[in-house]
Amino acid sequence: MLRPLNITRQVTILATGAGVLAGVCGLIADRVIGGNGGSPIWAVVVIAGVAALCALGVGFFFRQRLADLWQLVIAARRMGQGDLTTPITTRGTLSEVYSLAVVLEQNRQRISTMLGELEAAKEWSDSQRSVQAYFLANISHEFRTPLAGMQVTVELLRENAHRLPPEELDELLGALHLSIASMGQLIDNLLESSKIEADQLVLRRQSIEAEQLISEAARLVLPFLSRRRQQLTLDMPLEAPVVSADRGRLVQVLVNLIANASKYSPPGSTIDIGLARSGDTVRLSVSDRGPGIPEDKRDGVFKRFVRLGATASEDYGAGLGLSVVKAIVAAHGGVVGVDARPGGGSQFWVELCTQA
Repeated sequence: MLRPLNITRQVTILATGAGVLAGVCGLIADRVIGGNGGSPIWAVVVIAGVAALCALGVGFFFRQRLADLWQLVIAARRMGQGDLTTPITTRGTLSEVYSLAVVLEQNRQRISTMLGELEAAKEWSDSQRSVQAYFLANISHEFRTPLAGMQVTVELLRENAHRLPPEELDELLGALHLSIASMGQLIDNLLESSKIEADQLVLRRQSIEAEQLISEAARLVLPFLSRRRQQLTLDMPLEAPVVSADRGRLVQVLVNLIANASKYSPPGSTIDIGLARSGDTVRLSVSDRGPGIPEDKRDGVFKRFVRLGATASEDYGAGLGLSVVKAIVAAHGGVVGVDARPGGGSQFWVELCTQA
């Protein structure tokens, strides 16, 4: 704890010392005068010499203490001008000066820490605003695309349904189905993303065969595959493993992975779905024929709003699907990842524990 600078005590010490020195001077003068036949010249010389020594001592005493105090004044001025990086030297021959230096250095460190935290908070706030703007721009685009498709299709059906041949009618209905499916997937991902952000993701587990999850997901992504003339292949063991999981959410995981593979694979290609069991672990995989993902960027694809390889002219979604996949799988106690597919493309995989 800082003690107040006790100047009175220092002056008292000096006054006491001066009194002692004055007495010594008087004693010396008396001896000198007595020893030299009463001549005062020697006494004056001796007293002048002692007085000079006293003046030098007092000057050194105050100069040392004032120098320490002046260093603290300079340090305080630096702090006032915004320099919080230069440490304050905690030295001083006077205990009060040392204590003052220690407290000033502690305050410098506290202020520097607080300013650093404020700067970090400002940067985080700025980044959040950027993310929000990016999110709104992409979500509005994602909704606008299927809505525009639905509007055009419905208008064509309303005006020409009675004149269209069956094949064109089927094509328009397929486009309408695709637009509705796209909006449904986007809304599902938005709802799940908001629940994940609010830490309100609740699982309703039940025993279910992994093959049933794949079949249901395949039915839901059929509009995406049909539009791009893509096919699914399935590689699975004879006896399908059973998992304890939230049926709807694991279906959503597979829908997101298959839809993602469809977007990145060329039209007319094949998307491979794999199902394997190793001990107590079930592995679901979805392999595409896309351009692949560089190894140093694979971890980043599971972050929100990340759309690797997308350009302004490419429709690769809002960047929510894979982040939702990772969160749902993690809530089930599983892991998710992506590897390079032999022959080109990527293989996304999910590992879950089988039912005990």
